[in-house]
Amino acid sequence: RVHHSFVELPDDNYTPRLYDPRSGYGALTYQDYATPLGESMTKRFIRRHRLEKKDP
Repeated sequence: RVHHSFVELPDDNYTPRLYDPRSGYGALTYQDYATPLGESMTKRFIRRHRLEKKDP
């Protein structure tokens, strides 16, 4: 069974944060096969949400 999810990408001013084990956040880990040779294919970012008020 295969499941595909399509998610709208955030606008250009959203910047993901790299994972650091000291941060206290859970990591989102994936393999980036487009990484140049000699660099780690494993990419880690923290899971975070950009919450904004609907009516500021």
